[in-house]
Amino acid sequence: MKKRRADGKAQTRRPLKRRTSRQRAARFAKVFAVVGVVAALLLGGIVVVLYQAISIPTPNSAFQAQTTFVYYQDGKQQLGTYYEDQNRESIPLAQMPQVMQDAVVAAENQSFWTDKGIDPKGILRALFSNAQGNARQGASTITQQYVKILYLTSEQSYKRKIKEAVVSLKIQQQLSKSEVLEGYLNTIYFGRGAYGIQAAAKAYFDHPATELSLREAAVRDQALKRLPKFPKIAAQSQYGGQRGHMLALVKKEILARGIASEEQIDGGGLRITTTFDPQVMADVEEAVEEQRPD
Repeated sequence: MKKRRADGKAQTRRPLKRRTSRQRAARFAKVFAVVGVVAALLLGGIVVVLYQAISIPTPNSAFQAQTTFVYYQDGKQQLGTYYEDQNRESIPLAQMPQVMQDAVVAAENQSFWTDKGIDPKGILRALFSNAQGNARQGASTITQQYVKILYLTSEQSYKRKIKEAVVSLKIQQQLSKSEVLEGYLNTIYFGRGAYGIQAAAKAYFDHPATELSLREAAVRDQALKRLPKFPKIAAQSQYGGQRGHMLALVKKEILARGIASEEQIDGGGLRITTTFDPQVMADVEEAVEEQRPD
């Protein structure tokens, strides 16, 4: 198309160039990249601020409590135990069977030995799922579970989840993977009133954790098909019967002499050897039963 200039000569108008799809895609990619960089910088700044603002809380004392054991005069045969809320006997990782360690990692957090204590993809997936109103997802690594149990609560909130992630990152800097796994296996609840793998082994199989077999430690699918039978272990009241009476006397005597406080007795993991003779106690109990009226 031609257009007349002021001097009367014809002028040709250049047609407007249209952007090709490749150019539009390149422009969009540039904008997207800039937005991505800005978002990453903002997110990084938020993470830095949160990391500095959130400190590792004081551990929950209940999950550090250790069961106190009371023995007869030989120091070997057990008379009974003292504990308030949680029956726990912590042991080092070296005393936990490798099959148990492998089973827990395989079931709970397969990337445990290589991750940084948190699972970013899992956290984002859980956040989107929760935001859509679906059932709440944990997206927790073993480190996060350990932090939630020992330092935080089970409250289902974004605030708690953020704090859990930050504390997990800090714990990861302070403890080795072996120390985290050891703490986790000594802390979690296994059922039957047992907290930690040692108490669980005794509650379910009536022997220490060092003797756990693959079938007894099973949590993996291939082992679940051959789960062992749980022996029937009679539930005993702490202060029931003759032993309970003697335990009450021992506790009263320790408190009266000021040897230990009630808190130390119930959660301090003490080892107390008495002067009681199991044979004498058995004879006394038998004599009482013989004289008891029908």
